[in-house]
Amino acid sequence: MPNIEELLEAGSKEIVRGHLRKIVEIYDLEWIVVHELVQNAIDAVQVNPRVELGEVNLTLDFDSDTITVHDNGIGFKHDLGLLRPGGTGNEKRLSSRSPAKGYQGVGLKAVMYSTDRFELESQTMDGAWRFLSEGLRGYIDPEQDVVPEYIDNWRDEGSDKTFTQITATFPKGTLAKFISAIDRFLGEDTVKWKSLYRQEAERQESHPYNAYLQHFLGWYFRTQSYVGCLNNLLNVPVRNPQTEAFEELKPTEIKLNLRSSSNFEGLSGQVGEWLIGLKRNEFSTSLPYKAWDLAEVAQSNSQRAAKYRITPDIVRIKPNEENWEPLSVSFRDKFLDLKLTPNEQEEDFRERYADIIAILERPRSRVNAEDFRDVLEKVTGIYLAIGRTAHFEVLGIPNRGLKLIASNGTPTAHELTVRSTSSTWYLETIHFVINVDATLNIGKRHLVSTRLVGRLRDFFEACYPKLVSISKLFVERDVTGGGEETPMPEVVQNERIHREGIPFHRFPSDENTLIGLFSVAIAKLDPEFSAFGFFANARYDGKFLWEDKEPRSDLELKLLEFKLKLEKLVDEFDLATHDKEFNEVSLAIVWDRRVSKSGWAVKGISEPRRTRLETQGVPTNLVEYVLENLLGNFVPLICVADLLKHFPLKKGEEDDLDEYVRSLG
Repeated sequence: MPNIEELLEAGSKEIVRGHLRKIVEIYDLEWIVVHELVQNAIDAVQVNPRVELGEVNLTLDFDSDTITVHDNGIGFKHDLGLLRPGGTGNEKRLSSRSPAKGYQGVGLKAVMYSTDRFELESQTMDGAWRFLSEGLRGYIDPEQDVVPEYIDNWRDEGSDKTFTQITATFPKGTLAKFISAIDRFLGEDTVKWKSLYRQEAERQESHPYNAYLQHFLGWYFRTQSYVGCLNNLLNVPVRNPQTEAFEELKPTEIKLNLRSSSNFEGLSGQVGEWLIGLKRNEFSTSLPYKAWDLAEVAQSNSQRAAKYRITPDIVRIKPNEENWEPLSVSFRDKFLDLKLTPNEQEEDFRERYADIIAILERPRSRVNAEDFRDVLEKVTGIYLAIGRTAHFEVLGIPNRGLKLIASNGTPTAHELTVRSTSSTWYLETIHFVINVDATLNIGKRHLVSTRLVGRLRDFFEACYPKLVSISKLFVERDVTGGGEETPMPEVVQNERIHREGIPFHRFPSDENTLIGLFSVAIAKLDPEFSAFGFFANARYDGKFLWEDKEPRSDLELKLLEFKLKLEKLVDEFDLATHDKEFNEVSLAIVWDRRVSKSGWAVKGISEPRRTRLETQGVPTNLVEYVLENLLGNFVPLICVADLLKHFPLKKGEEDDLDEYVRSLG
């Protein structure tokens, strides 16, 4: 006769399988495949007293869909409890500001039970351990009846040279999915930093795929994973969970290696295209164990990108310091780069958080730091950078700076926004990452306390007016004009236009006339085209949509740029004299479409491009050309002179338009 223990045992097995299945479902693919194992490796390094420099090697083998992570950390204690939920006793939040984040042990199970083969080899001071099991993924699948076996091999052979190596083989195609997943951070409007490598492209006469991959993967790991450690960037000490003492973070070298015997054939997306473009079976790069530091990146690219003016003088004076006001008049075109941390030596609240309060309070404002005491007591540091938008667009992905919450050094999925609709342009110039001492959820992408997330967003909103006032010191243009009035130009002798329905009778001699000509012509030829504004002193000349609809926000609008001569516009793209970026412009409108500058060309629209443009709503019956750069990127181009050819000559009149269009070729 069955006994009650057998009944309970059968039920508990299903509970355990269900619990493990939920753990796997909670974690994002990227965290299961890569980030969790890297995090465990770095944590093991930080608590290893026998090494001064941490080493973490991460290898992705696309042939076998296998990840291998090797570290010189403290080693993995021999404990079979890692197989079952709660078994290690470590699935809890460790001590405050610990280098170990979130819930320990849970993430490793998420990795294990996603694999077809899982192997752990570890050397500790006490001995060496090897664990191997296959088919763990099938065990949690309710459609399968799999009971995996495992090998547990322990040797009583201790050593000072401790390490751990984990080798995890995932289902076929998992690494390809990982590459596709991170591809979402790229887009035509966010990879402006590719222009940094134009000289390499010209020299090689091909895309510098290696440089693209190093730049993007460096950004990705340093902003989207534990590798981008805010504690390290802010120089914030952490508590060692073994000694309870605060310690500086240990420097760690992280090496990433991707391998494929087929030269990465079959991968999709932009990142896949770059890997295939290498025409090699291996790609390697190093990942600094520190969050993305804009000043650092600007300096490292000083030779390559001086023309983009991304290496301005860096200001590290804090707004509450005495020399801030005297020097603020000279901040224009400089770059603010600050690490704001509490002064742990001060007991008084306002003295302790003086550096942070300086970006919160402002004269004649009702905002008071005491209203955010609960928030500030959780803050371990803020990284703040402010500069011209181009600095972020060239160096950051996505552009316009990062504004997010980090927990004990780990960037989270919580973004910071403002509800106010005023002065939102300045939001693009601000890079703001706030690091707090708080617990992450099991998936390690969100804080457990939703109330704290709300309060941090309120705090950022309260800081925003002061941040705007600081931004104005660094980026606002002088649009006041001045000087003597410009005399009215002579126009009668200009070339003639006499077209039905066109009220302009002379060729345009300035951009304002070109805008007027285009506006009249496009309104008659394409009523769906919607202009939402032309701007005399802004970075770009206007915002528009290809279709006649009411946008929900400015983010839906596209940018257009007018120039009498295309050659002049190309110069601005190349030299960045007006902070203009080629990949930002959705439509270029010119009078003279000729260009002779190396690396640029005006081309007719091929059928593939015609199809692509038409899917974006671009009227290809009016857009006859594109402006293409050396890398093959292109922008739709309208020559207003060509546009006017759609209008018949006025009866009994002659003009110079036909001859001019023929001269353009």
